[in-house]
Amino acid sequence: MNELDVQQRAADVLLDRGVRVKLPAPFWYRIVGVRHKSYILRRPKLGTLIAMSRIASGIDVDFDKLDEGNIQEAYRVVAEHGDRVAEFIAVALLNNRHAIERHAVSLARRIAWGISPDRLAEVFSLVVVLSGVQDFLSTIRFVSQTNVMRATILSQKESGS
Repeated sequence: MNELDVQQRAADVLLDRGVRVKLPAPFWYRIVGVRHKSYILRRPKLGTLIAMSRIASGIDVDFDKLDEGNIQEAYRVVAEHGDRVAEFIAVALLNNRHAIERHAVSLARRIAWGISPDRLAEVFSLVVVLSGVQDFLSTIRFVSQTNVMRATILSQKESGS
């Protein structure tokens, strides 16, 4: 078993069990004395991957560098696209269609305003590495660049049909 297989198995085990991420609690929680709320980052569902890919397509990021553990890339992305990164993390943590529809905006706002940029970069890197969104996003980009319908439309115009 090579090093890549070991890393993949470790990521699978972590995603099955989940990774706990502590965030600042919402206002109503803080009124009763709760300072932090824990979320568990689990293996994303297909709908969550699609939502994460929509957000990530608007971010100029090299997922291969993040997958290798290049934290400088995460810092650069957070500096340039902080709000989008917070939304990306919120969608990954919620991992449920109804929760994403109802709570993603408020959770993203809490992440953006309640976490330091260093911690935001670390959590972003963790989400990218553990979720496998880079593979999914590269497939979507490939399919969008090789649009099958474009060739059909062009061939009809050339032949005059």
